[in-house]
Amino acid sequence: MPDRLRALVVTSALVPSQMHTWQAASELPEIDLHLAGSLVSDPSESYPGPVGVPAWGTTHVLGAGGMPSRGRLWWRLDGLEELVDRLRPDVVHVHSEAWGRLVSQTLETGVPTIAHGAENVSLTHGCRLEARIRQAVAGRNARRLGGYASWNQGGIDVLRRNGLGPAAPVAVAPAISPDPSPFLVVEATEERPRPVCVGYIGRLVPEKGVQWLIASLAGIDGVTLRVIGTGSYEAELRRQAERAGVTVEWLGALTGSELPAALTDIDVVVVPSLTSPGWSEQFGRVVCEAMYAGVPVVTSDSGALPEVVGDAGIVVPELDHHRLHHELARLVGDARLRQELGERGRIRALVHLAPGAAATHLRQLWQEVAAS
Repeated sequence: MPDRLRALVVTSALVPSQMHTWQAASELPEIDLHLAGSLVSDPSESYPGPVGVPAWGTTHVLGAGGMPSRGRLWWRLDGLEELVDRLRPDVVHVHSEAWGRLVSQTLETGVPTIAHGAENVSLTHGCRLEARIRQAVAGRNARRLGGYASWNQGGIDVLRRNGLGPAAPVAVAPAISPDPSPFLVVEATEERPRPVCVGYIGRLVPEKGVQWLIASLAGIDGVTLRVIGTGSYEAELRRQAERAGVTVEWLGALTGSELPAALTDIDVVVVPSLTSPGWSEQFGRVVCEAMYAGVPVVTSDSGALPEVVGDAGIVVPELDHHRLHHELARLVGDARLRQELGERGRIRALVHLAPGAAATHLRQLWQEVAAS
């Protein structure tokens, strides 16, 4: 293996604002990183943004083929095989679930391939036929992968059960790790007497658990719930809050650039997600961003949330109303505890969740796969 490992990172759409992990990896002295992707917007992307060529690194723009209207897991990239043959990378790292077409396409090149997924519940989504296809393709690809990266430990466990070999190298790292810098430079607003502000940031749908949060806030004095987000469940949540006597400020959706400033007026962020048969939290970007900002976090134990929070926040069993009410009342009444948890959260996020940390985990995975 050469002194510098050449890694080709393949993604469906090039979105510079969501590539901080890859930028951090490109700055590692041991890594010669190349990016490949299209300039076609991805309608299925959880973290959308304008497509474009990053200002850093070496990027190869390819055309999008396959079924772009179905979302990135159904895409292929025109000319990818020729690019791999020309670059001769030590590893190809594909930002895709194991059953994605880009993974199948890359495996045909014969170069050691790593898939990078987030699915932590099941591979059998969609209608019955589509579920069978996904599981079959995932199993076939998993047996051929050189390694696997997942946003969470649950994703590794799922793929192990579906064909990934017990000795295959793995890593837990978010493919899209948020940039901490906007959350570190915003100055807090001037202190003034006001109710303690509990914040929720995200979609207003049943599985996000805002109904549980509202019910648990009932009876706590001196607190306001601030909701940032929209969704189909908003009208029902408004009625519930009114019946429960919980004061709520409904701010609607904010852009990513507006969120750092909004967090300065929030004293506690709650992520009360509820696992469903086909879904659980795969990372918890809001948790990471709140921790960057030094805001204490309370989460449910859905999916990867306990992994993200670690010992730097409060984790409550799903739908445990008594426990969530107790923890919120304790935080509302104890400013010193809020400050202590906020400081611990910021340290944890910067050390373990920031793009540099994810890049370090991926470098180790790439080196292990290339050496095997």
